[in-house]
Amino acid sequence: TQSTWGSCATKGRMHPSAIDFKALWESCPSLFIACAPDDNFTVIAATEYYCRSLNRTRDQLVGKPLFATFPDSDNGSNKTIVDALRKAAADKTPQALSETFRFDIVQPGQDNVEEFQERYWQTIECPVFNDCHEVVALLHASRDVTDFVKLSDKGEQKQQLLQKLYSLNEEMASKLYAAEAKRKEIEETSKQSLALALAHEAKKTQFIGRLCHELRNPLSGFLGNVELLSESLEQAKSLLESYKARAEANHDAVLQLLDKASTLSKHALDCAAHQGNILNECLDISKIDAGKLELDESPCDLLGLVRTAVNMMSGKAEAKGLQLLAHLLDTDVFIKTDGYRLRQVLLNLLDNAIKYTDVGSVNLTLQIHSPNSTYTDIVITIRDTGVGISEEDLPRLFQRFTQVGSSAKRQNGTGLGLVISKDLIHLMGGELLVRSQRGEGTSFVISLKCLNVSDSEKQELLRARCNPNESTPTAKEAVPAADTPFRVLIAEDNPFNQMVLVNMLQSANLLVDVAGNGCEALEALNKEQFDIILMDIQMPVMNGLEATTKIREHEKRLGLAPVPIIGLSANAQQSDKDLAVLSGMDDYLVKPCVKNVLLSTLSKWVQSRSSPAVDTSQPSVNA
Repeated sequence: TQSTWGSCATKGRMHPSAIDFKALWESCPSLFIACAPDDNFTVIAATEYYCRSLNRTRDQLVGKPLFATFPDSDNGSNKTIVDALRKAAADKTPQALSETFRFDIVQPGQDNVEEFQERYWQTIECPVFNDCHEVVALLHASRDVTDFVKLSDKGEQKQQLLQKLYSLNEEMASKLYAAEAKRKEIEETSKQSLALALAHEAKKTQFIGRLCHELRNPLSGFLGNVELLSESLEQAKSLLESYKARAEANHDAVLQLLDKASTLSKHALDCAAHQGNILNECLDISKIDAGKLELDESPCDLLGLVRTAVNMMSGKAEAKGLQLLAHLLDTDVFIKTDGYRLRQVLLNLLDNAIKYTDVGSVNLTLQIHSPNSTYTDIVITIRDTGVGISEEDLPRLFQRFTQVGSSAKRQNGTGLGLVISKDLIHLMGGELLVRSQRGEGTSFVISLKCLNVSDSEKQELLRARCNPNESTPTAKEAVPAADTPFRVLIAEDNPFNQMVLVNMLQSANLLVDVAGNGCEALEALNKEQFDIILMDIQMPVMNGLEATTKIREHEKRLGLAPVPIIGLSANAQQSDKDLAVLSGMDDYLVKPCVKNVLLSTLSKWVQSRSSPAVDTSQPSVNA
């Protein structure tokens, strides 16, 4: 019965896919019995025909050693069958036995007196596999050849019939061998295809990472130089305005030129920032494909996050003459989520809505559904009055590198923003849906189920809201003032990046030394004391990781206070950051470095100059 079969299969740990034709097994007019590959070859299933042939029930067979269920034999057939079963399990191939075995089977006779009936069987032992090609059972398949044996008692006819039987047995074994060979061939082909696919994926991920690195390095120099240019032009403009106020000369023409140059430099900064966004999109999609994008769930002020995203996009909306409206709640919403990634999604969707809307408005609506003590359901809808999306274009909306609509309406971009947004929301356990109709605008709906924050976390978020961070400090405010300027060592091989970093730090009244590689950095540390080190990761001769390791070993050997080391690299992968920390670095900045971020990072690590970072009276650091 079905229930008996199920219990047998469970007891013998047979994988459901190991036997595909259960109905055939139940009705099969063959002497089939399945046993576990243990020392006793415990019976786990038997066909109805086998049970009837032995005049037994399944319950009398299942769970008992195979040979305890066998009929009496006339010779050492049991040992032969045991050897064949063990060989089938070990070699994972069928074992056909050429011998014909005689058994005395007990049958009910007259007046309930048991009688022995002589039967002749031929057998083949077959392994049964699971999906991992592990032997989970052994199939003891027999063929009752009693009639053939009895009919072949006459000399040559007997030999011919036995030969025919042996040929049939060999044919069965041959087919089983062929099936096994075909299965192995398919399995090997699948493994090779999987290996090729994984290798292709790894190469693609590696290529994108390398591409980002190669693009970020020149971008770092460009962005830094333009930032300094913009800052210098603003200072010159202020100086000339002060001269004009004192009526020393008419500088209107000069001021106009400086104003134009300042505007152009800001546009260049915007272009560089846009290129950086494209690189970040490539990096995000690479992480998502590789399954390495990790979310950072932490307490979040949802209303503050949404307001920040709307404020960041308000200038772009105003420039197009659009209204950007936020319909928020009157009550606070504090949740646990990856605030950075959620804001990234909102900025992507708002930017997309503004990009494809020429007249009207873009509306963001925040709703809360079914809040309880543990979770809060968040629904954020971004609706625009733009061109809309046709029904045939909707299925392609979330395809990579794709922009839907006519070519006249397509905008600049990689076509990755919506794809990344959908993937990020999916990683957060939510859903991103779209509703649109051509000429009637588009609505994107984010649905998230978020954990609630604890009372202490809520109080911390409220304190942060009541005491918001002051505006970004100026260059001189970013690093604490001191009687003697801080001394910074820059280890960087790119001359353009060297110049940018030197100018940024000198504008904050810091003393700066430059080394072109790790070896030069170690030599500089042997000659001077430094309060902090900016260490590029990839440099010739000796890279930053190796140099940092040597510095930390030197400090530990001599019991010196460790000098803060901040890694600099165009690689933004988490694995690269982990390697930097493992080598002994204290922090990690991704190129291109924005000036205020660099200086605020320095301020975080340089708390005191009372203890020298490196004691030059001690033995030198060995390169």
